[in-house]
Amino acid sequence: RVITRSVTRKGKEKQTDGGEFLNHMKNYKRSQISFGDVLGNGRSGVVFTAKLYKEVGALKMVDLYKREYLLQEILNEIKMYLGPLKEIQGICIPRLLKFGILHEAFAFTLTSLAEETFATMGDNITRKQKQLAIKGLQELHSKGVMHGDIRLENIVVKRKNDGSTSCVWWIDFGWS
Repeated sequence: RVITRSVTRKGKEKQTDGGEFLNHMKNYKRSQISFGDVLGNGRSGVVFTAKLYKEVGALKMVDLYKREYLLQEILNEIKMYLGPLKEIQGICIPRLLKFGILHEAFAFTLTSLAEETFATMGDNITRKQKQLAIKGLQELHSKGVMHGDIRLENIVVKRKNDGSTSCVWWIDFGWS
C-alpha cells in the first residue's frame, strides 16, 4: 500500500489528490523490469526502453515523494489513458502496456514504442505524417482532451513493418 504525503507551506501534512488511486496500483519489484537505452529526457525525468514481463516499451517514471506536481501529472496521464483516450490507443496515442508503482518509490507508465519524434525528424516529416498529427489532435479534442503541451517532442512516429503509412502518436498527457 502506497500513500504519498507532502507538507504544505504552513507545515501541515496532506495526502495527494491521487492518493486513493495510488493505493490501488500494483507494486512491481526492481528485478521485474529490465532497463534498456535512454529514449529521451523530459520535465519528469529520463524515459527508457524497458521490458516488464513480456511487454517492451517506453518507461516513464516519477518519484513518489520528491515533486508532488510531477506525481500528479503522471497520475493524470494514467487516468487519461484509462478513461477518455482508451479507444484511440494504438491509433492516435501509444498503447498503455502497464502502469504501477516500482519498488515502492516511483510511479510509472510503460507505453508502446515509437522510433522518433517530430523534433528529431527535422525536415523529413512527410505531408501525410503532418496530416496524421493534425487528425490525431482533433481526435483528442473530440474525446474532450486538450493536450496542454503541444511541442514537436510530443509527436512521435511509429513506422509499420509492412511499409504502409506510419502511425503518428501524441504523447505526454500530464497537462491534459
